[in-house]
Amino acid sequence: FQAVVQPMLAEADIATTVFITERPHHAHEKVRDEDLSQWDTLVVMAGDGLLYEVVNGLMERPDWEDTMKKPLCILPGGSGNALAASINHYAGNDHVAKKKLLTNCTFILCKGLHTQMDLVSLSTASGKRLFSFLGFGWGFISDVDIDSEKYRWLGNTRFTLGTLQCLAKLRVVVPEEEFVSVYAIYQSHLGTNLLMAPAARLHDGCIHLFYVKAGISRVALLKLFLAMDRGTHLDLNCPHLCYVPVRAFRLEPR
Repeated sequence: FQAVVQPMLAEADIATTVFITERPHHAHEKVRDEDLSQWDTLVVMAGDGLLYEVVNGLMERPDWEDTMKKPLCILPGGSGNALAASINHYAGNDHVAKKKLLTNCTFILCKGLHTQMDLVSLSTASGKRLFSFLGFGWGFISDVDIDSEKYRWLGNTRFTLGTLQCLAKLRVVVPEEEFVSVYAIYQSHLGTNLLMAPAARLHDGCIHLFYVKAGISRVALLKLFLAMDRGTHLDLNCPHLCYVPVRAFRLEPR
């Protein structure tokens, strides 16, 4: 922040108030309870997980309809940085990562560029309601995300290591038909180097539903993920990969 973001904000004559989270759900509580009228924009410098906290905290406010109209910015500071990579993609910039991605996103912030973004409402079997801006997963991709959590210190490389580990113990989930992974994504990127839904836009009103049917070999699954780096996985015409753009979906675990 001090090396890249702060000098750019100062050059653009943008005043800031910095708040550093100290525990899980701290950001959620802060934006839920704070008087936000003193700020024009809320900026989150972190990964997608902290922004998820902020969005759900804002949606719990009694004045959420007005509060959600306030510009909300993400600056990449996590391991995945999927939304930041998506915004960089929508802006027509070349694919970049790390410091260059942070610089591009800060430049967008300094120019005051903003637009609408879709939110998806998720309801669980227990009756809990959550709001999601990136995606919802079940099976292989979720396993990679969860299992690689212990390698967070590796940055984006954690997902590569997690993918290899999960391939070694590939599990099959059985709904109406067997599958190894289901992922509903609303943005273009699943991670800095994972262009999962190239056609997605911030507010296209569409959920891009991908699922991989059981029977796929580990080699073929690995090829899909390698091709996702360039967004060419659909070009492989893999018979086990299905893509359906939808407005809503229902997943019932059994």
